[in-house]
Amino acid sequence: MKKTRALFYVLLLPAFLPGIVMDAASQVLEGFTAEQQQNKVRLSFTIQAGNTCNGIRVERSADGLFFEQIGSFEGVCGDLTFPEQYVFSDSFPLPGIVSYYRLDMGSLGFSPVISLIFIPYGEDGLGLVNKTVDRQLTVYLPTGLKAGNAGAFLFDLGGRLVASARNAGNSMFRFSTVGLKPAIYLLDLHLPENGVQFRRKVWLP
Repeated sequence: MKKTRALFYVLLLPAFLPGIVMDAASQVLEGFTAEQQQNKVRLSFTIQAGNTCNGIRVERSADGLFFEQIGSFEGVCGDLTFPEQYVFSDSFPLPGIVSYYRLDMGSLGFSPVISLIFIPYGEDGLGLVNKTVDRQLTVYLPTGLKAGNAGAFLFDLGGRLVASARNAGNSMFRFSTVGLKPAIYLLDLHLPENGVQFRRKVWLP
């Protein structure tokens, strides 16, 4: 299967969370994964040969505790002779926060919970994650570009510098937005080592 490279973070949560019971589902599943592909999240899993269930509900949560259904596979799932693979696309993922996914497999119980952070990318290739609680704006560079000694700055629309970002990794910058009023700001990002400059208007709530 061809893999698509994307910037994402996936983690497996502990087998037991409050209110979640792991039953036979965790024993019959193989490779339950979540992967960001452009503006969607691709979920894939395989039911091992010799196992069936009557329908599967795909569920998502913003906190890992309270889940809601976002899709389903109707009818008999799985096969008595061969392993059977399933793919589901979350076309409206939650931007900028950790999303948790699980499968409700009826009498087989719930699958393990997996999660990722969906990073929304613009047409210029930049990914922006604005955390209003932590008062942080994280800027992700397009694939293949490195931060290096680049400078990242926020200006108000009057041209006044209001914040500068620290390098938070090889391909990201993080601004502190503490004290900034809700408004539109101008993001200026210059990558001299790559000969690239980005300018974009950013809304900070």
